Parts: sequence; C-alpha cells; structure tokens
Amino acid sequence: TPDGLRDLKHPVYHEILRAEVTLMPGVQQALERLRPHFALAVATNSNRRDVDFVLDRFALRPWFDAVVTREDYTRAKPDPDAFLTAASRLGLPPHQCVVIEDAHKGVLAAHRAGIA
Repeated sequence: TPDGLRDLKHPVYHEILRAEVTLMPGVQQALERLRPHFALAVATNSNRRDVDFVLDRFALRPWFDAVVTREDYTRAKPDPDAFLTAASRLGLPPHQCVVIEDAHKGVLAAHRAGIA
C-alpha cells in the first residue's frame, strides 16, 4: 500500500538526510536578511513527517511563521492550494506575497495563486 511504502521509505530517507545532506550555501544568510522584514512560510508538496525532520535537522523551524505540508491542503502543486494556504496562515492576501521556488510545478502554482 502507499502508506506501507512510505513507512519503509522514511527510515532510509531520514538516514540519508542525516548523513549526507547539507544546506545550500547562503540559506542561513538569506533567512537572517529576510526574517526581520518579512513573515516567512514553507509551502511544500512534501509530507509533514519529512518536513519536520528537515526543519529540525537544520534548525530552520524558528525562521518560519507557517509551515504548510501536503496534509494541509487538497490539491498538490501545480495547483495553487499550498501557496494560498500559506498566505492565509500568514494573514496576507496572495498579491502581497512572493514565492521562492525550486521546481517548475511550484512556479506554476505560485502564478495560479496570483503570487509573484
């Protein structure tokens, strides 16, 4: 089943994250520069379990006012639900938000949400 496969994947995936994955250069500095001026959110197609692991592993949780994972909305990117949910949790209309995205589906989702 899909849940059974996820249960088998998590320990392996988390061990890879723990042992081999590092933050991209400049992430910490970017967050330090942005946080005093803007509310920040993560809006991802990833599940809460994986996102929580990454946020805790790299001590990123304090930087974000909202964390939106796949369990928090109905339709995955490229539909706009993730970003609309994040904007709502930040108490902002979409047109007052900006998305920084690393995938084509996410860029489409931001556009469909009316977010630059």
